[in-house]
Amino acid sequence: MTDADRDPDADAPGHDALVVAENVGLRSEIIKLIELKSQLVSLAVVTVGAVLGVAVQARSSGLALV
Repeated sequence: MTDADRDPDADAPGHDALVVAENVGLRSEIIKLIELKSQLVSLAVVTVGAVLGVAVQARSSGLALV
């Protein structure tokens, strides 16, 4: 890496703190997205279970195939 490729603000005071703060922010966003995906998967599993439960109760094979 040459001097021209370096970030000119890399040596500025507080640069490390900004990088750490950005990393913490991005990490929290990723964790929230993972939690949201987990909730959506849980909702899908519960919905399929409910539909299959109704199909078994009604003895309807057509409803089970929905």
